[in-house]
Amino acid sequence: MAILVIGVVLYIVVPIGTMLFSTLPRRAAAPFECGFEPAGPRVVPFCPKFWLVAILFLLFDVEVALLLPIGRKLSSGILFLGALVLGTALEYGVGSLD
Repeated sequence: MAILVIGVVLYIVVPIGTMLFSTLPRRAAAPFECGFEPAGPRVVPFCPKFWLVAILFLLFDVEVALLLPIGRKLSSGILFLGALVLGTALEYGVGSLD
């Protein structure tokens, strides 16, 4: 029980102490680009299509992970393939795959 209490106290005190007593100069806290000053903004904008493709990949990856055992148990992958085809058709119908 004492280890748990010590862990919780450290979990709370260490980040607060780091924020309060940080003495890094502004130049040392800046991002380092091979010895040069930063050339542009810190946050680089990205294309939302890449994000959409990543989300679709995760969606179908989870779908495969959850439905593959069901398809194997039924000894036919009709349910599994049907779910994949239905998901792909819905994404195509919305226009996400264009």
